[in-house]
Amino acid sequence: KYSPTIPLSALRFLIAFAVTHSCTITTLDVAGAYLFAKLEPDDEIYLRVPPRMHDVVDFLDEDGKPAEFIKLTRYLYGLQRAGAAFYRHFRDWLLSIGFTQCKSEPCLFVHVDGHERILVGCYVDDDVIVSNSSRLSAWYRQEFAKAFMESPDSTGDAEDHDFLGLHIHHDRSKRVATLGAPRLIDKLVAVVGVPTAPVLTPVIPAHVERLELAPSDANPVVPESEFSCRAVLGLVLWIVLACRPD
Repeated sequence: KYSPTIPLSALRFLIAFAVTHSCTITTLDVAGAYLFAKLEPDDEIYLRVPPRMHDVVDFLDEDGKPAEFIKLTRYLYGLQRAGAAFYRHFRDWLLSIGFTQCKSEPCLFVHVDGHERILVGCYVDDDVIVSNSSRLSAWYRQEFAKAFMESPDSTGDAEDHDFLGLHIHHDRSKRVATLGAPRLIDKLVAVVGVPTAPVLTPVIPAHVERLELAPSDANPVVPESEFSCRAVLGLVLWIVLACRPD
């Protein structure tokens, strides 16, 4: 029903493996991923034809009249099973070209050829690839291009990568990798409304007014539409657990 995703522990393992074995790190994003997965035979999903769509494409019923509904043959973004369907499609493709699925981690795949190896971790349509072989890396990119479309969001095999909102910097020559989340932190700052001017931490009384914190007895109830506490906590936890597991 839902797609499995690579956990942060497995992502950190891939990064650590790349550093330890002097591998390259590549990130790829599949463009229009869900459209690659065909609908299951027992799934019948119909879509009301959007307004003015008939001006672009002729959808006709059995009587040759403009159809009001059409039957989907591929999954669309927003459908509950779309992510799981694409995962199965991507998994089957990896197995077909010679990868082996990790038994304990369903989103981790490995292909070994002698002393050369390539590992792939997938988070729905976002993939991180680690390899100690330029030949296998080139082979994988070629096979990927035959089966999928690469999104412009892919960062390839550069030193800096954006993956799931995280910034991965990999200096292969120094065998060092760092994890950060500057984009997510900027988003968090914008949501919470923290001033950009530097402040002391922990906050001392002299800075309470500067931070515009209301006294406890005058703390108003803020609607969730204006400030979602769950969204903020989720963002904080993701940043902390991804970048600072200790």
